[in-house]
Amino acid sequence: MTIDLKYETIGKRVVAFLIDNLLLLLPSVMIMRNAFDFQDPFRYIPLYNASGVLLTIIGVLYYVIAHYKYGQTIGKKITNIKVTDLSESHGITIKQAVLRSLVPIIFAVLGLITYFMIFFDLSDLMNHPVVYPILYMEDHIGIFWMLAEFITMMVTIKRRAIHDFIAGTVVVDYKDDEKNIQA
Repeated sequence: MTIDLKYETIGKRVVAFLIDNLLLLLPSVMIMRNAFDFQDPFRYIPLYNASGVLLTIIGVLYYVIAHYKYGQTIGKKITNIKVTDLSESHGITIKQAVLRSLVPIIFAVLGLITYFMIFFDLSDLMNHPVVYPILYMEDHIGIFWMLAEFITMMVTIKRRAIHDFIAGTVVVDYKDDEKNIQA
């Protein structure tokens, strides 16, 4: 059996994810650091929520545009991995880039809905028996999604996550593209 090292990207994907999210977190931290009032910490909750929504929107756009245009984010560039079409003969389309980020886009929409409900004080709607479980479960579903993505990467030959299956993409280590190990 031949193990192709170019697909052994799990560790690099985790590092790339951390790098990218630290870069995305910096603007939010700067906003909050300059705005936070220790005398009245609850005064800036709307700003904190708006910062989170803005961070989510910027994050989704960052991932979609970077993957479409360059095949990689800054974190992936640093770790020498790249997103390609499943055929590995070309980069990904804008449709594939959006499909890769479909679940984060759904979370962004739910986050926007939650923010506007809080901002416009729609507490009756937030406590609605249908709406409340969706808003409450958002964080739990996100954790479940990340776990499912990681498990899928661990058990597939090309180390594809669920979003790779949805979009028809694969992440390759372009430094190890030509290296194979006989096992």
